[in-house]
Amino acid sequence: MKKKNVFILTRPIQYANAKNIISKTFNDKNILFLYPNFKDGIKFYESILKFEGDWYKVILIKSRFQLMYEVLKLKIDKLYLSTDLGFYTIIQIFASKSFHYEEGWGTYSNGESKNLTFASRLFLYIYRVLGNGEHMGNSVKTKGVIVYNKSLHKLKFPNYKKNIYTFPLGFKQNIAANLPFFENVFKFKKSLSNYKNNTILIYATGWKIDDNILKELNSKRKNFDHILIKLHPHIRDFNQSLLGFNQLEQNVILEIYISELLAQNNNITIWHDNSSSVFYYLDEIKVRNIGRLRPQFDEIFEFFRKKINE
Repeated sequence: MKKKNVFILTRPIQYANAKNIISKTFNDKNILFLYPNFKDGIKFYESILKFEGDWYKVILIKSRFQLMYEVLKLKIDKLYLSTDLGFYTIIQIFASKSFHYEEGWGTYSNGESKNLTFASRLFLYIYRVLGNGEHMGNSVKTKGVIVYNKSLHKLKFPNYKKNIYTFPLGFKQNIAANLPFFENVFKFKKSLSNYKNNTILIYATGWKIDDNILKELNSKRKNFDHILIKLHPHIRDFNQSLLGFNQLEQNVILEIYISELLAQNNNITIWHDNSSSVFYYLDEIKVRNIGRLRPQFDEIFEFFRKKINE
């Protein structure tokens, strides 16, 4: 009997990683729940239906109530989550097995629970009673984690008792494997044809656009052939006239842009907001973190930097 595997996704990078997992589970019923908490999420959903044939079923989720309803309807054999914390601790109860798969550096973080409101602390207490872990991959119902870098996970969590799996494809291999889908949806490659043998600065925003960074970018125009803006997928509304720079498609993951621009012999600098997108390219690009101080991110960044230089 075919197993029912359910993947819950909330952003584009998770889709790329979910596709990496199902590359080894084609004989199962792989069901995708897309909860599109990002700009043009409906278009992304419709594009999966149009261009992708690997899913047994794709269900658009519009609320947590609907998500719970859909989960209760199914007898889930394996549940794959980009986070097994908070609300998703409840979802896990209704699956035979649950796994956390890497989305970014949060998988290797001990979590941050400072300066929480009373309501947040109350919910955190409830979730912990239900089995919420201290970090991703450590909830009671989670059987193990799926990561790109097993050695980093073992370094960060030496006493982790659950299973540690690696993705079938390596990180850069997976980026290349997902390029055709993103090209089918967004037709972004044509927009890159003007960028060859150039010096390029990309401002990859966080959840908000920093006006001070925009002003600084203005002062750097003479230092680069091109300055590009890559908005975070969660930014829904903004005044384009405030930017004044060429923009990259929001929902094409930054790693694909880095890979394609490097292939066209560009010299690339990334200004990012605590983004794990740069980790696997540190030997090929220059980076500057313009985000708020996050010691855990810095520790993980340093791990990758040292690996590159070994």
